[in-house]
Amino acid sequence: MSKLRIVEREDINKAWEYYKHVDNLYIGRTNFFLVAESMLLLAFVSITSEKSIKLSIALLGLIYTTCWLYMNIRLDERMRGLTEDYLKKDTIYAKYIECVKDKRTGTCILSYILPCSTIILWEFFIYKLTNFLIFITSFLTITVIISWLRERIKKK
Repeated sequence: MSKLRIVEREDINKAWEYYKHVDNLYIGRTNFFLVAESMLLLAFVSITSEKSIKLSIALLGLIYTTCWLYMNIRLDERMRGLTEDYLKKDTIYAKYIECVKDKRTGTCILSYILPCSTIILWEFFIYKLTNFLIFITSFLTITVIISWLRERIKKK
């Protein structure tokens, strides 16, 4: 086996270790945010009379979900970089990727669709609790985020 081939194999092995770390980080963060979102939604639904408290919970939910979306984007970029630069050189992984029809469905749902739909839910709650003007500002923010995500997904 050539020296270059050994170095390449070592790089792939290191990439796998990094990928496993990033994947564990992604799973842990996703679990944390799903539990946090569930608790916030439960708190929001449970409170019936205090409009200011409900609005505070909705704003906190919006901030949490936006952070979740941002961190998912960063982790997805790291995982894509490792996959494209190193892991596709691994013949077994390359064959696995070829067999999967829709390569990004699960990641797309957990990283983008779920947080964006939760942001829309929090936006709806904020709209119901406040006036239309705040909703327009929030809606424009969501539109910008979704447009940015769509462009990033198109590039890849």
